[in-house]
This record gives sequence, C-alpha cells and structure tokens, in this order.
Amino acid sequence: MSFLEAINAATAKLTAAGITDARRDAETLLAHGIRKDRAYLYAHPQDAFDDEQRLLFEQVIERRAQREPLQYIIGKQEFWGLEFTVTPDVLIPRPETELVVERALKFAGAEARQMTVLDLCTGSGCIAISLATELPHARFFAIDKSESALAIARENADKHGLAQRIRFLAGDLFQPVEQFDIRGRVDLIVSNPPYVRADELPLLQPEVRDYE
Repeated sequence: MSFLEAINAATAKLTAAGITDARRDAETLLAHGIRKDRAYLYAHPQDAFDDEQRLLFEQVIERRAQREPLQYIIGKQEFWGLEFTVTPDVLIPRPETELVVERALKFAGAEARQMTVLDLCTGSGCIAISLATELPHARFFAIDKSESALAIARENADKHGLAQRIRFLAGDLFQPVEQFDIRGRVDLIVSNPPYVRADELPLLQPEVRDYE
C-alpha cells in the first residue's frame, strides 16, 4: 500500500467517524509515524509502507476514529511558535489562548525587566514559557495542583532552555507562593484554568468531553 492509498483510506475512516479535518489528520498521523513532515508525503505519494509502519498507522487511525485528540496521539502541540509536549495529564493549548500572552506582553511594556509574573493553573506551561521567551528579565512562578501536569510543564521549560527561569510549584492557586516574600510585589497574574461547567459537558465535542 502506498502513502497516498493509506491516506485516502484513513481519510474515509475518519470522515465516517465525524472528524472535520479528516485528511489533514490522516496526513499528520502518517507523517508523524514515519518521522517526516507532510510536505514529504506530497513529494512521495507512491512510496510504500513497511509492515511495521502500516500496522502502527492503522493503530493511530483507529485511536483518532475513537475521537482521541490528535495532539495526545502525536504528543505535541504548537503554541506561540513553540512546540509543547502534551499528554492526557494536561489540557491541549489552544490558539485563542495566545490572546492571554498578547495581552500580558502589552501590559508588560517597558516594565518587563523587573516584573514578577504568576501563572496559575499552568498545565503544560504554555503561557509562562511563551512569556518567558519574550520577557527575558522577568521572573516567573508557575503553579498547578497536579504534579503530573507540572512534570510536563517542567519538561517543556527544559526543552526551550527556560527551566532555570521558571519556578514550578504544586498547590492550589496562590497558596504555594505564600512561602516567598512577594506579597504586594507581583506585577502580573495570568491564567487559563479549566472553565467548562459540569452541566455543559454533554454538549462538548467527544475529544474534549471524553479525553480532556
């Protein structure tokens, strides 16, 4: 089976499962599986799988057909031009959350060099890490109740060379920073916590309702 044939078959399967961007997802999963980019697939549509690659591709297509988020399957998501590791331990960064980063940078302005920033419910760390790349002289505290989420956030900070600039703390909201002498000296608080009410869950897409 060629790459093109596999993509066409996978697209049909994902479309039947109700996935809107079925072809894009099929191409992304195939490119990820063979460790190439989608442009490679366009240039080599008649290349063939080996047996192991074909089996793995069929497995990930089945997972996506069950509406598991694409980002959890490939283990990454782009945000603010950076690649972030994501697992079921964290919510998937959304493009609209970049507005938080934009507003924070606008607020920072000329005061950025001496800023102290708190990121509450940091999850993957995408907000704090993105801000840290733009505000090299600011100091950051990133907080989450989940130790598993913090492990992913630390991994992402390390990936982007920021592990020494962001202090990751486990706890509920402001509680972990009470040990530091920063009361009255925090310049900026950012947060994008889970905000969907329990009674709204049945209305959500299966990817969000069943996996996130």
